[in-house]
Amino acid sequence: MSDPGIADLEKGLSRMSHTLRADNGVRAVTDVFQMQTRIWAGSTAIASTTDLLDKGEVTGPVGDLAGVPGLDDGVWEATGIKAATTMSNG
Repeated sequence: MSDPGIADLEKGLSRMSHTLRADNGVRAVTDVFQMQTRIWAGSTAIASTTDLLDKGEVTGPVGDLAGVPGLDDGVWEATGIKAATTMSNG
């Protein structure tokens, strides 16, 4: 989940002097950056988890270990969510 560019920018912001960081405008910009970074991390985690749950190679073995059969085609196929939300085969 770590992006090298964002990590470098965060390091640069953390090296900012306390005097500069105390400025209202600077603080507002850094607060927005932190908020946007958290939103990006959260949406990426949700999208990645959703994608993994659609992979039978991931869900099948986990389902077998947990004693839940039928997850070889992914959670969304097994629960009917995929069929309910798919518009066509194309």
